Amino acid sequence: MKDENIQVRVLLNGREVSGNNGNYTLKLNNGENIVVLRAEDASGNKIEKSYTITLTELLDLEREVAIE
Repeated sequence: MKDENIQVRVLLNGREVSGNNGNYTLKLNNGENIVVLRAEDASGNKIEKSYTITLTELLDLEREVAIE
């Protein structure tokens, strides 16, 4: 269930990522990547979660991670 009154921000390595209807595609860099999820409801309640994703090998193919 999606609540229209919750604002969600997704950051990858300090840069905000645009999403589409709650779905985000992240293009990871080789090495350490920091993903931060921030949410705030209409009452001002906030939560933040941070994840470190380490990509150890990057081939010529573009690698993406989808967050739904």
